[in-house]
Amino acid sequence: MNEEQEAIGELKSMPQEELDNVPFQIVWWICEAKGCCRGTRVRDYGIGPEYWDKRYGFFSINERFILCAKHWKFWQRLIKNFDKNTVARKLFDFDKQLIMTDEERKAATPPRKKIGAPQMKRKKNR
Repeated sequence: MNEEQEAIGELKSMPQEELDNVPFQIVWWICEAKGCCRGTRVRDYGIGPEYWDKRYGFFSINERFILCAKHWKFWQRLIKNFDKNTVARKLFDFDKQLIMTDEERKAATPPRKKIGAPQMKRKKNR
């Protein structure tokens, strides 16, 4: 095992309190549903496709997928009635960039539309 592999192993075995002192960059792990730009923030320690999340610890984006809350509920409903591979093929965008910096995510996110009923004018009491 070379020095790089040993350093990666040492980094992965550290508790969270020690990991907080190691330099890292915050990036976004984007929902894999087609057309969705939601996601969760993860730490990039610079070890390739491996990232760190509070919930999962270290993980590889090649071995896991993420869906936002909206699409996770949709996924759970669909896999009860259909084959997982068929649902994944229809729901997931396999060509999407999964890890983005804050700036990339803001540029990729379409502007929000204002939703809601128009404000009614109050009648003045006389």
